[in-house]
Amino acid sequence: MMLSADVSSMLDRILDAATDNLRFAKILVQMGLDPSSVTWNDIFSRLLEIFLHNITLANMFALIGAIFFVATLLTHTMVPL
Repeated sequence: MMLSADVSSMLDRILDAATDNLRFAKILVQMGLDPSSVTWNDIFSRLLEIFLHNITLANMFALIGAIFFVATLLTHTMVPL
């Protein structure tokens, strides 16, 4: 009986730790934003800044490949390709 209580309390602590890590304010702080005074414009500009900072040649080729892959799925015959 004591073992099940310990397992239950351990699972409760694990669940509490997992929910603490998923808080929106913590995500904003990790992005470098102040959670007390954040706007949608701040969020989108920071995401754009992160996106532009992480562009590499390999990412560009992957994006071009993804566009061509979607184009092949949208065409019904080989003639337009």
